[in-house]
Amino acid sequence: EISPFCFALNPQLKTVTIKGKNTKIGKMAFATKGEIQKHNRPTLIPESRANNIKIIAPKNSIAYEYAKEYEIEFEELKWV
Repeated sequence: EISPFCFALNPQLKTVTIKGKNTKIGKMAFATKGEIQKHNRPTLIPESRANNIKIIAPKNSIAYEYAKEYEIEFEELKWV
């Protein structure tokens, strides 16, 4: 599980690889300072990502759905 705000306010973070299909991701886990200031309430969902971050995970996973919902770039994790 990735906690809410876990990677928030981290502009150096470029990619996150999530291997499990059922890994839960908390709201605003990757939020930017602007998203937090705009909403000023952690229960609200940000409209989109301002940072350039990519989630790498299995397709049809919770992470895939999260990326779609939050408009985060997504790459399918391919097993070797």
